[in-house]
Amino acid sequence: MMLRVYWQVRMEGLLTSKGRRYSTPSILMSPSEVVTLRANFSIHCKCEDLEWEESRLYQMRSSLRILKMYRREENETVFPIFGAKPSDAGIYWCQYCSVLPTNISEDKLVNNSKCQKGKKLNYQPANQTRCSYDSKNLTINIIDSSLPKPSFKMRSMEQVSSGMNFVIKCQGPNKGLNFSLHKSRDLIKELLEQDRDTAEFTFSAVRLEDAGKYTFQYQHTRYPFVWSVPSEPMELYVTDSTLTKPSIHLWPEGPHTVDSNVTIECQGPENGLNFSLFQSNDVRTSESIDLVGNTTKFFFRVLRLEDAGNYTCQYHQRGNWFVLSVPSEAMQLIVTAPLILVNKIRLGVASLVLIALGLIITEAVYSWRREAADDPEPASESLQPSTSHEATEITEMMS
Repeated sequence: MMLRVYWQVRMEGLLTSKGRRYSTPSILMSPSEVVTLRANFSIHCKCEDLEWEESRLYQMRSSLRILKMYRREENETVFPIFGAKPSDAGIYWCQYCSVLPTNISEDKLVNNSKCQKGKKLNYQPANQTRCSYDSKNLTINIIDSSLPKPSFKMRSMEQVSSGMNFVIKCQGPNKGLNFSLHKSRDLIKELLEQDRDTAEFTFSAVRLEDAGKYTFQYQHTRYPFVWSVPSEPMELYVTDSTLTKPSIHLWPEGPHTVDSNVTIECQGPENGLNFSLFQSNDVRTSESIDLVGNTTKFFFRVLRLEDAGNYTCQYHQRGNWFVLSVPSEAMQLIVTAPLILVNKIRLGVASLVLIALGLIITEAVYSWRREAADDPEPASESLQPSTSHEATEITEMMS
């Protein structure tokens, strides 16, 4: 809706402006088009055309406004903005304007023009405001680090086969947010979610070029150019079924005991590959190989019990980090504990059991004694009948 209003205002400006526009200035920003809150930045407007008298900078947010008007002295005008605020974000463009006296002829206007040389201009009456064409749009976004940082609702590394469908799930702090998904800082998709605090970006039939590193940001709809900080990156790996499957080997063959040394060797179809070793589908480590070999070795100097599991390896070619081959056949690494260690573990478990039983017995004895101390009356009453009965018997004997 805002973009529709924006274009309507721009078109009305072209139709109702006085005079004819001659050339197109350039506009850029330094240091970049993304600014953090309270940072300083500058907008540069430049045109090597006529001797315009002033330069104008316009900003579009929810309405059009002229932000600055400077008297021009050189071919480039710099508009400094200090301590960026949310209101400084938006769409900018600039133009140059002059009030032309009557003694400037059409031939002089044409001969002095560098941006549109050779185009004859329609002469207007004196004291008309003549302006250049508008520059291109410059969109300035502001990053507000005080907003909660978003996060992906998935693992930091995902792997999917080419041609399959895939969904990237994003989590924001509340409802009514506009989410933007970026790949290597390039905007990929935008999604507005009014009724929930999550967004799902669907990739139908994933392509190899979809592989890469993704981040996302969000913005509140009432601040369309103010964004949160980016999320932590999520790496998407795509497997290419056309690549030859690698092979995997274990030296020496198992089973192996704790603290022993083993080597896992991966081999590919060509030289200069980069291999990744996976344990139960989770990446364990990566290793590059030189340009003259097609194998790489992963060394386990001191085996641990948690090193046991199924291993596979995959490779990617140089310059294509996120496109992987299909996995190798699974290789099982069996790690057993030495007998001494097993006995130590058994003794440790037995000790824990004995300690637990001792605590249970101690608690039971303590509870019994506490109940006896808190309730003495029943005990005295239970003895009283016996004493009365004995006194009755003694009386009968005396009589």
